[in-house]
Amino acid sequence: MANSSLIMTVKKDIINAICNDSDIVSIIDSPKYKGEDLKNTHIFTYNKNPNVITESITFLTVLVDARLRDRNGTFVTPTVTIYIYTHYQHIDINNIISKKPMYYNRNDYLAFLLDEKFNGSSEYGGIGELQLVSNYEFVATEKFLGRKLVFETIDVNDSPCDNRW
Repeated sequence: MANSSLIMTVKKDIINAICNDSDIVSIIDSPKYKGEDLKNTHIFTYNKNPNVITESITFLTVLVDARLRDRNGTFVTPTVTIYIYTHYQHIDINNIISKKPMYYNRNDYLAFLLDEKFNGSSEYGGIGELQLVSNYEFVATEKFLGRKLVFETIDVNDSPCDNRW
């Protein structure tokens, strides 16, 4: 299924999995929204600009790309990129995870949970097994801190069994 529909299918499956994970939802820590209600309030299908957020919140963006892997076009490399953005006033999680060491912050712990959930999994979007290839932190704006996780896999570009004639 490695065509443009792959992008929408994988995003939908990844976002649904995040919304249905109580640990991840609790660390996002929205006072108003839980589960499916996090879609388009705290979890976005595009890389939302943190400058347009006026609240002290944490939000995620889920991006999916696919590029050709070989010259014959047989395989593609679907890439799932999850950005975590947290307002500097919302970064501390000591009040939420008292049993964890104090050096955890919200972005690091969310990255850990997302890594644990998606790394090695092949159940999202009908693509191959996701492998975490990058996990790094950055400063997004003067008020938002970020962490970027990149997962890759290999998929067949076009099904050889697809009868289109």
